[in-house]
Amino acid sequence: MPTPRTIKWNRDTCDHCHMVFADRRFAAQVWDPEMRRTRLYDDFGCAVLSAGELGLIDRDDVPFWVTDDAAPDHWLDARTARYRDGVVTPMGYGYSAGPAATHPVDFRTAAAAIREKADCAHKS
Repeated sequence: MPTPRTIKWNRDTCDHCHMVFADRRFAAQVWDPEMRRTRLYDDFGCAVLSAGELGLIDRDDVPFWVTDDAAPDHWLDARTARYRDGVVTPMGYGYSAGPAATHPVDFRTAAAAIREKADCAHKS
């Protein structure tokens, strides 16, 4: 079973937006079964959009991880993690993961909001 990769902070770049990883609180990773490698993202929103484009967002058999914003060295299962919105994140998608007591939003709700925000941003 794949596990999260070690990120080289201030060196590795996001597989979606190509920004350098600087803030540990918002990182995410998704296993890409076709490429047989873990994709790295600097913002949960980047991971959601990329996983959607790759057809992986709804595949429960594909590992998807996010960092706990209060303990960024700890990886959570993104699909069972809880989220809060209104957070300033690297790419402005606004969601961070953490304990249910302070993070009331589930994965599907957060992912849908991110996808809707991205769709609105790209409409003419």
